[in-house]
Amino acid sequence: MSTDKKILIIDDEDDIVEILQVIVESHFDNPIVTAKSGNEAIKYLREDPEIGFILSDYSMPDGNGGKVYEYNKENLNLPFFLITGGYTSDYPEIAGFLNSEPLNRFFQKPLDDEAFLKALEEVINLEIQKPTFSSRRVRISCFKKYYKGEYDVFIKLSDEKLVKIIEKNIEFAENTFSKYEKKGTQFIYLFEDDYKDFSSKLISQLMSAIEKAKSEEDIINATASTVEFISSDIVNQGQIGSEEIKLIDNCVKGCLKNLKNDKKISDLTSDMFKVGGYLVRHSITAIYLSQYLCRSLGFNTESVLEKLTYASLLHDICILDSDLSAVLFLDSDEFENLERPRKKQIREHILQAVNLVNNNSSIPDGVANIIHEHHERPDGSGFPRSLTHANVSALGSLFHIALVASDYLSKNKISDATAKLQFIELLNTIYLVGVYKKPTEEILKLLEA
Repeated sequence: MSTDKKILIIDDEDDIVEILQVIVESHFDNPIVTAKSGNEAIKYLREDPEIGFILSDYSMPDGNGGKVYEYNKENLNLPFFLITGGYTSDYPEIAGFLNSEPLNRFFQKPLDDEAFLKALEEVINLEIQKPTFSSRRVRISCFKKYYKGEYDVFIKLSDEKLVKIIEKNIEFAENTFSKYEKKGTQFIYLFEDDYKDFSSKLISQLMSAIEKAKSEEDIINATASTVEFISSDIVNQGQIGSEEIKLIDNCVKGCLKNLKNDKKISDLTSDMFKVGGYLVRHSITAIYLSQYLCRSLGFNTESVLEKLTYASLLHDICILDSDLSAVLFLDSDEFENLERPRKKQIREHILQAVNLVNNNSSIPDGVANIIHEHHERPDGSGFPRSLTHANVSALGSLFHIALVASDYLSKNKISDATAKLQFIELLNTIYLVGVYKKPTEEILKLLEA
């Protein structure tokens, strides 16, 4: 693909578009066009012959990624990268996707940056496109919103020359960036390590932009339940920072506020917090661990955190018993020792929760599926559908790993060496496969920290 060909990024979530734009622009010089819906993207494809590559989400209002793919296949057949939380088999309209164009690629969320960039290299001629400096570029319009003076900033005069326009830790004029933008400069350049630091802070600030309304007096205060987790080992080790604690707490309060509009769910939620104990502790811990995993895997956006928060709060909403909630597997001694009616409660609580979620239109799409998959295991020994790792979604597997780790942290102290070794053995034996592998590896790293 030549240097002047444009890359079309399609996603209805601004934060995801901005993250993808930062990743792509830091490695390649091609112009980028963005669209928020399938129909808007098709309009650009009809009108702009300079678009040479498509990068698209699937689930969007006003025309999904499948509609864009069908238009592209019938009219242009440009290389197409599809990024989604499901599998190609979930979307009949993209049958033959990987065969219709040799450079087409399918990526599951959370996105594997390394594999994504490697695939991009097959589409884009790196010898021409990639900057020759050990640096990364960032669009000025994005960079100036977050820059606080902590890096040396450069502009590119030629393929062989960078010129420093701002010295780090030195006061700079507020109009510095505007001055260069008026001259037509679109990008600044940062040294490699500075770019890594900036991109990490950028993603963190995009997350912290979640603004939830303050809890009202009659809303269950999630803070009380998070205290149990805040004092746990994972926070004390510094793996979850104070800003993330505040972010998660606000997200929990926002979800609970919304659920209060559904009397049945609100009553069940109130009952859950009254039960307390393991039932509440492992649910809230799962939110923190889900956030930790999303951050570690590079997919910590507002919408993902919100979905995982709802799933954490609602997955055991129809069981309301700490002893039953603590039973994760049907082949465990805990399950075998239960009486038949209580076994039935465990088997049925998932579908009951799924039905409650499906009947509430204000709960985001995808939450019901995460709950439906939260007891599935990669070898097919889970329930209720005995799915293997090949058929579980990325968020479903991530949430399951968060729950398994939450169960361990809720029942043990990390200082208990025997319990820790047993848990590590469980992870290594069962979970290092398919979509479960990456979140499992992150939990193993956490245990080694």
